[in-house]
Amino acid sequence: MCDAIFLLVGTLLGAAIAAITQFMVTRQQISNQYRLAAIEKRMDVHQAAYELCHKLRSNMHKPIAEKKDLQKDCEQWWTKNCIYLCPRSRESLNQLFYQYFLYDPEEKDNTKMKDLIEKFKPTVECLTSELALPPVTQDVILFKSDSAKP
Repeated sequence: MCDAIFLLVGTLLGAAIAAITQFMVTRQQISNQYRLAAIEKRMDVHQAAYELCHKLRSNMHKPIAEKKDLQKDCEQWWTKNCIYLCPRSRESLNQLFYQYFLYDPEEKDNTKMKDLIEKFKPTVECLTSELALPPVTQDVILFKSDSAKP
């Protein structure tokens, strides 16, 4: 009788430990899935911002009147995506947009033009550096060295 009780308690305890462990593992997996989805979205938004910078750069000498559609596109893009940008990138891109749409090439102000051109470089650097990924070759080397261990 005593052995049966110990057997029952041991079984219940083992089942409880297994259930708790399964719950914790599942919770961690869900958390990791959300993190991965957020990282993927953040990478996509940074890439789109990078492309937008190049589009702005190639259109910077157009008169303000011709940049109205581009300004509207940037405002819509900003509203949809700014929350996914890393903080420094968000601030730098916001400053670039502000400076860009105030710049009028018809004023022939070389100082404003130089300032605007110089604003592109740190913005692009922010976008690329805040999401710095290891090179693929490094991942391959690490994978090979891990698999070579006994």
